[in-house]
Amino acid sequence: MDYVINITRAESMPLHTHDQYEIICYTGGSGVMRTREGQYAVAENTIVIVPPGVGHGSFSDGEIERIYIRGEFRQSFSFTQPVLLPDNERSEGGRLARLLYENRFGNGEYVHALCAAFVRFLLMHMEVEDSMGRAVSEVMDRLARQFADPDLNAGEVLRQSGYAEDYIRAHFRRITGRTPVEFLTDVRIRHACFLMEFDGGALTMAQIAEQCGYTDYVYFSKKFKAVMGLSPRTYRTALETGIFD
Repeated sequence: MDYVINITRAESMPLHTHDQYEIICYTGGSGVMRTREGQYAVAENTIVIVPPGVGHGSFSDGEIERIYIRGEFRQSFSFTQPVLLPDNERSEGGRLARLLYENRFGNGEYVHALCAAFVRFLLMHMEVEDSMGRAVSEVMDRLARQFADPDLNAGEVLRQSGYAEDYIRAHFRRITGRTPVEFLTDVRIRHACFLMEFDGGALTMAQIAEQCGYTDYVYFSKKFKAVMGLSPRTYRTALETGIFD
């Protein structure tokens, strides 16, 4: 099997297609990869698998470095759209891509073995990402459903996911952009806003806090102000006077 392996450093790449799969490993800079169907943010440690015949290019405000491996990977991949995934925490995908680039003119059997190892790494990593995505979604769902329980502990929910707590917490933040505690706090405070908007003043602030999982009103008020920029009482007053209309 023949491979085309190279490295490019440029701010932009015009839209183009290949008749083989192309694996692109971004090793420096950041920008946007575009196709006819959409755009994808890419940065260092992003890996993209582009199927045959899919037009793709890129642009950025600065130079992007990318290593690409093009070859007949149809026995391993069956995608019709580009697949993006982050490298793992040890940057093993980037290291394999770099090793392939440095040995591209070397022994053919060795290059073939490196490509096979790279493909196996990608397939295994995609399975892990899919499994982790489901696990994070389940954690989000449980936090969102049980937010009113004052005894709900985000750390315990993480531990019950079946993954090491620090491991799934890191993936939760990578996928959602927030920690589990931040996610839970946001759900609770948004519900408090909902109650204040539609309860017609029937609930006291302490009752609203309790219905959102807070037994300590002072703590609830502190969290509310951190999220909304106003104290709960000021927020309710603003609603009553129509400031938010």
